Formats: sequence, structure tokens, C-alpha cells
Amino acid sequence: MPSESSPQRTPGLMPAPSYSIGREIARGGMGAVLETQDQKFGRCVAMKVMLARNASQQEQRRFLQEAHVLGQLAHPNIVPIHDLGKDDEGRLFYTMKLVKGVTLAEVFGRLKAGDKETLVRYPLNGLLTIFQKVCDAVGFAHSRGVIHRDLEPQNIMVGEFGEVLVMDWGLAKILPGSGVPELAAKTCRKPSQRVLRSQLAAMRLPCRTAGKQHLRGWARRKSPLRLRAFAWRGRRTARRFGPHRSSVHNRFSISTCDP
Repeated sequence: MPSESSPQRTPGLMPAPSYSIGREIARGGMGAVLETQDQKFGRCVAMKVMLARNASQQEQRRFLQEAHVLGQLAHPNIVPIHDLGKDDEGRLFYTMKLVKGVTLAEVFGRLKAGDKETLVRYPLNGLLTIFQKVCDAVGFAHSRGVIHRDLEPQNIMVGEFGEVLVMDWGLAKILPGSGVPELAAKTCRKPSQRVLRSQLAAMRLPCRTAGKQHLRGWARRKSPLRLRAFAWRGRRTARRFGPHRSSVHNRFSISTCDP
């Protein structure tokens, strides 16, 4: 158990055996990431734990999927996982390497602001090296039948000593025959044609190939593959809209999991 002096201890989170909970590093919709002391090996690790005490089976499968994906992707530029289990309250958790550094998004922000120290530390050659390491990680994942699907600067950690790690594999798509355990692969099923058409038709956007008709009529005549390609091109276009990217991106977002 952590002492009373532990900084920013997260209320309600019970430490798993041999782990001493520390400060909260980040929090998302489904889980929190905590700085944790692994008492077996005397090292600091990051623990991701589900927040909900009574999580649905679908939420638990999604959480397990991320853990199983990380367990299958042993690569220098992909964050390694150490342990998977349940805490004293029955909530799933897994531990992974604690990366001390900044996200690539923070690096870009400091470069844009003209921070002198960052400009010296991350010249063009350094940024290209980071990009190459990210490509190595993504290429390895693809060779194992796993697609990240949420690759952005915010999910890339740059360590103090040149480490580059691709993080946050919670939305990863597992392709058939990838070797990832069956339990994890069930979380992302192939979307039905009806679901894709209804989601795209809800946008009500004009389409060049449909003349004056709205997207609703156009979507009915297209295969799921064409609809997914259209949504992917929309997401790429949406990213070019600067500060309005998030609102535009949401209109083009298509979930690859059945609701």
C-alpha cells in the first residue's frame, strides 16, 4: 500500500498485489494511467486500470484487446507490456513501461512557438529520425496483422534519451490470421453494409458522383469497401482544416465496431 505522502493518489483505486500506486498520469473515458511502483523488481511502471467497477463485457473485451495487442507487438518502438490482471476490486489492469519524456505533439507545439532549446534539440534530421522509428513500429504492426488506426503526434512519446514509442493501441484493428488471441479479435467486427450506409447517409453531404442527390441515395448503391474508402478520404481531408479540424473530422468519423 502506498504511504499517505503519495502525490495525487487517485481515489477508489486499490493497488494490485506487489504494486504500490502513485500519482495519476493521464485519464481517459475508459481508464486511468497511474505511475506505479513494481515492488517485485523495484522499478517504476505505468499501470492502466479500468475506471468502471461494473464494466460491460464489451468494455472489458476492448480493454483486453489493447493489452493483447501490446503483448503481441514486441518491438523497440512500441511500448512493452509487463503484466495483466485484476485489482482487489475486480477491475482489469495492465502494466507497461513508464516512458519519461514528451509527446510529439508537445515537440511540435514548442517548435511552432520558437522555443530555442527545442529547436536545438530537435533539428530536421532529428525529426526525420523520429518519423523513421514510427514507420518501423507501424510496419512491424502491419506485418503482424494489426492496424493502429489512431496514429497522431499525441500518441507518440519521445523519451529523454532518444526513445520513440508508439502508444495508445486501444482502437487497433486486428486482421484475420494475425495471431492475436480470439478474445481480443472479437471486439472489432466487420461493420455491416447497412451500418456503414446509415452512418454515411446521416451526413447528408452532396457527392460529385451522385449529381444533385444527397449522399443518402449515393450510399445505397455502394459496397462497404467503397464506403470505407470514402470515409477514409474524408478523414484525411478533414485534418487540413486547422483549428476546425475536430468538428469536421467528427462528421467523417466512421466506427469500425458494430454498436
